[in-house]
Amino acid sequence: MSIERLPELTEPSSMPAAAAERRRIARELHDTLGYRLTISMVQLENAVELIGEEPRQARALVEAVRGYLGSGLEELRETLTTLREHEVVADGLQPSLERLIGEFATATGIAVRSRPLGGLPRLSDAQATAVYRTVQEALINSHKHGQAREIRIGLCSDDEAVVLTVADDGRRFAPGASAGYGLTGLKERAEALGGRLSVARPRGGGVLVTLRLPLKGEIDA
Repeated sequence: MSIERLPELTEPSSMPAAAAERRRIARELHDTLGYRLTISMVQLENAVELIGEEPRQARALVEAVRGYLGSGLEELRETLTTLREHEVVADGLQPSLERLIGEFATATGIAVRSRPLGGLPRLSDAQATAVYRTVQEALINSHKHGQAREIRIGLCSDDEAVVLTVADDGRRFAPGASAGYGLTGLKERAEALGGRLSVARPRGGGVLVTLRLPLKGEIDA
């Protein structure tokens, strides 16, 4: 057996794990730093429009961007040093979602309606992270691609699964063409937990994102 043939024999067993790890790292960077940068761009665009007539309000927006970028830098550091840890813990899901929705609504002016999370079964940290990231990406897509004016978020469960829905009244963008890596990463995250993520365009308009995660038989992400 020649030395030149060794890579050909050894790479196939290691490549799937390495590819999965690369996808997970890319997903984490997109979900953390990518979100902060997107929100910062929205705020800066608003500041540019206000700088002439409302300089104080424009300055406040710029200060908010400084805070977002500072948080993004800290999240990047944490992601690079603790890539194997989940960012959102189950016990912190509700306050994390409330903070996310508040930041988004303030930055974009879009009305976000959400139902209380009471009555949910105990979720794992991986499931909580999947729920959080799905809401995060759906909000950004509703603003960036759908140009929505209102977004409705629901989170409930039955005996078999927890179900998240995020519906907006925006344009019916084509998920495969417009949403790009974000939705792909969310689908991978859902599948890693034995669940499923779907994007539909209801007859009444807008876009509906649905995440369904089984409460039993979870696969370690």
